[in-house]
Amino acid sequence: MKKLFVTILAVVAVFGFMNVAKAEVQLPEKMDKDPVKVYLFYADYCSHCHEFMEYFLNNYKDAYKDYFEIVTLEADLERKKNDPRPDDVEANNRIAERLRKHFEMDKSEFGWPFIVIGDYTHCGFGSSTGEAIIKKALLQYQKDDYEDVVAKYISEEKQASPKTLKEGAVIAGIVVPDDNDVSSTILISVILVVVIGGLVGLVVLAKKN
Repeated sequence: MKKLFVTILAVVAVFGFMNVAKAEVQLPEKMDKDPVKVYLFYADYCSHCHEFMEYFLNNYKDAYKDYFEIVTLEADLERKKNDPRPDDVEANNRIAERLRKHFEMDKSEFGWPFIVIGDYTHCGFGSSTGEAIIKKALLQYQKDDYEDVVAKYISEEKQASPKTLKEGAVIAGIVVPDDNDVSSTILISVILVVVIGGLVGLVVLAKKN
């Protein structure tokens, strides 16, 4: 009985840790302004770009929609001239290069994914990058001097093709989770927590008796 009790406590601890790890970033007060844009420039072969998309497909919550939205643009610096890119990818690529120069980024520091939020830029994606980007987006939302530089360049490149996160993920070959699947996962998690809580209660009552 003691081993069962310890096992149940361990499971509950794991669930508790998962809930803490997935806790939402604290949201600022809503203001009378449009959401800021989180721009993702990506290459379809880039594994870290895929990680960015998969992270936000699973962690972009409805509560964030009032604060920031994600815009994806497929680009590619590495293909050879004899392997021509579609016109829209070429246009997106020119925008990325103009932004690199605008922000005075060295070519050695530049790569995919290339993320732009207002005056904040970042290249690459790691285990802690997702939450950091969310926090940066929320900070940009609160700035009085927020400027969407990318929108200006997009307007000047008529063939540019900004896409939503889900559209970009489909183009990159990523399986996009269905909203119903997400709801089912949440429901199953709640049921498991309730069941485990009930088992813990039964064990405690058994020990008392």
